[in-house]
Amino acid sequence: MSPRLLPTKPDFRSNAEKVVWAALKSKLPPGAFLAANMRLGSHEDFYEADLVVGLPDQGFAVIEVKGGQVEHTDEGWLQHTRDGSKRIDPAGQADRGKRLLDSYLRCRGWSHGPVRFEHMVAFPDMEFGPESPSPYLPRWQLIDRGDVPDAAGRVWDALDQRITDKPRPTTSWVDEAADMLGGRPEPA
Repeated sequence: MSPRLLPTKPDFRSNAEKVVWAALKSKLPPGAFLAANMRLGSHEDFYEADLVVGLPDQGFAVIEVKGGQVEHTDEGWLQHTRDGSKRIDPAGQADRGKRLLDSYLRCRGWSHGPVRFEHMVAFPDMEFGPESPSPYLPRWQLIDRGDVPDAAGRVWDALDQRITDKPRPTTSWVDEAADMLGGRPEPA
């Protein structure tokens, strides 16, 4: 049995997103959910989360996926494309998505108080060593090409090892969050 998928057949914007989605889908446990291209907004901000994972007894993770060649320099992160290099902020994007997800759930009537949220970045076309590639992206928040087969384990570990006093969501909380994110319509 696979995790609950939101939507069941996503329209991916890149092959990198599809690769990470497939790896997560194959290893996430029943009771978990996996969402793709989740649009989140507030009065102050808008963000489209590439992937969102809800894991019972662990928490929720927003994952920003960047394909192709990337590197961290003195100027920050660069993504190299056919059109040239562009500056990116993958950890910042994922962090913003995490905050908007938390805000969205609370605005929809989340009654369980604060829970564990984590942001992560996936670079499925790149290999990184054991060290953190930048000061604001610790290695434990990163999924690289070598980590993709165990992407679900990386998410599990990031949530499990996060030092926080926020409670771990139960299976019913994760299911409720999936409903709020589009799994079931609200009653009229």
